[in-house]
Amino acid sequence: LWLTWIAALFYLKTSVFRSLFKQSFVAWSALQATLILVYFTFSDPIPGFGFSQHIRDSIETHFHLHPTFLAVAWSWAILLVWIESHLKILLRIALTIFMLLMVTLTGGKMPFIALLATGLVILAFHKRISLTWKLGITGILLLVVSALALSPSMHSRFQEISDLKVSFEEGDLLSSTDLRVGVWRCDLTVIKDHFWSGVGAGNTRDVLEACYEGYSQVEFFEGEYNSHNQFAHFWLTGGVFSFIAFILYVLWLFRISWIHQNFPLFCFLIFFSLIIFTENYFSRQFGMMFWSFFVAIFALPERKV
Repeated sequence: LWLTWIAALFYLKTSVFRSLFKQSFVAWSALQATLILVYFTFSDPIPGFGFSQHIRDSIETHFHLHPTFLAVAWSWAILLVWIESHLKILLRIALTIFMLLMVTLTGGKMPFIALLATGLVILAFHKRISLTWKLGITGILLLVVSALALSPSMHSRFQEISDLKVSFEEGDLLSSTDLRVGVWRCDLTVIKDHFWSGVGAGNTRDVLEACYEGYSQVEFFEGEYNSHNQFAHFWLTGGVFSFIAFILYVLWLFRISWIHQNFPLFCFLIFFSLIIFTENYFSRQFGMMFWSFFVAIFALPERKV
């Protein structure tokens, strides 16, 4: 998948379609969200209780899309509207509220957190947004986010954190957060056992599943649960030096964004650095393409037409 990154660098270095790509990303995200909302409105009405998981399962079944990946794409589309879009500000606010609603319905916790954190950075430091609008938008978003955070969909997802299990017994019903805690505990166990060299790129699943057997929980074997943390993944596969190399790579990009005052790249790096705490996006086609295209678009000098 790293070939995607190399190909993106070669193509976007000379491409004159970067602005069109960013605009199309926002437009397609909005259209995609609208189509899914229409589907749930007319073809698969949302039940009264537990509809967050219902939506997530239905999206995977009928659209063959990972709901968390959708939440990531839609969250970044919201941020992109404020970073670079030339749409009228009222249209941007309306689009933001609609897309926020759709992100909430997918129930993605980490994309929601990354969206809010990066959004605060944009509101605080973006030079194109006047102070008056910053204050007004902050007030509107506080009301919208508060309402969404208390909605049954997002509330049930964040409730998992307060109901977190730190030990597992056979027969327990585990939430996605419980599963991640179990996975992360195994990540740390394997990292301690293979601190310097890791276990190799093709062996992480075997060693993690050997650790999962200690939980006596069938749910850890119902899906292919990798390390669910990109930082841990590099340590697991290549040891401490692989982990340090990855950290230096990300810090190097942050340094480039800071030196060149590249605000869009800086925002993207913040957003992506947060979402990789709970998913291995570099092990997925979506994640690798998402990273490759936007880093290349923002980091490479733009070619003049």
